Amino acid sequence: MKKYSNCKKLNKDYKHGVGKPGAHDHTSGTPVTNFTRNKAVYTKNKARDRDKDGIACEKK
Repeated sequence: MKKYSNCKKLNKDYKHGVGKPGAHDHTSGTPVTNFTRNKAVYTKNKARDRDKDGIACEKK
């Protein structure tokens, strides 16, 4: 498992972001649901979770 220096690098390996199991995207629009669920990778990259919703670097 790898610690990424930024979201661009993380999204190369995890296109829609990575989150802990049971996480839900906090958004006023359509939530991202197709992120990779992996607690260990998320924990290593928790600093990339700007909105503290349990998903790092989420994108559609």
